[in-house]
Amino acid sequence: AGELRVSRGGRRFWRSRPATRPPLSTGDKQDCRAQHTTYMARRKHRHSVARFVDRVRIFAAGGHGGNGCASFFRDTRVERGPPDGGSGGGGGSVFVRASGGVGDLSLGRHSFRAGPGAHGSSSQMNGRRGADVYIEVPCGTAVERLGRVTRSVVPALHPADETVTVLANLIYEGDEVVIAAGGAGGRGNVTLRSGRLQSSRLAEDGLPGEQTTLALTLKTVADVGLVGFPNAGKSSLLAAISRATPQVAEYPFTTLHPQLGSVTAPASPWAEFSVADIPGLVEGAFENRGLGHSFLSHIERTSLLCYVLDLACAERHPAVQLALLQEELDRYLPGLAARPCIIAANKADASAAAASRLAELRSEVAHRR
Repeated sequence: AGELRVSRGGRRFWRSRPATRPPLSTGDKQDCRAQHTTYMARRKHRHSVARFVDRVRIFAAGGHGGNGCASFFRDTRVERGPPDGGSGGGGGSVFVRASGGVGDLSLGRHSFRAGPGAHGSSSQMNGRRGADVYIEVPCGTAVERLGRVTRSVVPALHPADETVTVLANLIYEGDEVVIAAGGAGGRGNVTLRSGRLQSSRLAEDGLPGEQTTLALTLKTVADVGLVGFPNAGKSSLLAAISRATPQVAEYPFTTLHPQLGSVTAPASPWAEFSVADIPGLVEGAFENRGLGHSFLSHIERTSLLCYVLDLACAERHPAVQLALLQEELDRYLPGLAARPCIIAANKADASAAAASRLAELRSEVAHRR
């Protein structure tokens, strides 16, 4: 269905009429309102939950150097003035700096470019240096360069399978590293003047800055790391001994990213230390099953391991849980399971067989010593 219309310019066109729909009943309107309310609630929840980012790939480019100036001094009382062209300013550099106020690698963008240097001008005025760019990352971030450093004018993002070069491990607050240096500024004809060539008409162009692709990996820095299978009670233990407020629920995989807590013990020589709740591991985590490598990488920098064992688990005996966890750690990084450790037997009041399992676990640990 439609109608033939004529525009102001005399052009004819055919306009189709929209298809008429029957009016909705009261029940259909209520169903539509309910579906819309559910959709908006899910959308609000999805946007309100922050996503923890521990791996990111970025592109960094240093600023282009400013060009030098070729000019000569001009005055009514000077017939042929000397060269007075200034040099261009150097381009800015891109730095990565560790900061204690940053929680993860949610940088907001994946491309960082420093400011270019200003060009030189007459009267021996040199151009200013380009503005530097500082990327704030959490403490414990490893900075790796993918591929090689280029100085091309056209930016290029190297693929992730390029040669990896470790640039720095930013452990403490304030540690920083230059990831893309700025280009040098061009020299003016004042600088190029020599004893044999007093009146140089040449000036140099500025050089482009370095361009590189980097991979940033966050490895949590904590004194104690809680290691265990899903639903073993690690989050409950962290909430009980520290001021952290992790999500605690009865279903497994409640913790999807590491949680840090600060424990205060005035009577101990360690007045205050940090504890990291590592998400639950599954069998085959060393082969990157599930999110194995993403979780295991946060255990590398812990000084003490705390194995949280579930006494109420009917599928695995606590001694078997301990053996499997140590095997996963040792296969991921040889020597990781040999670090100093303590054992926390959790859920001792959840089942009747917990007491006997605790006694068997103590005998098994004493036998291993």
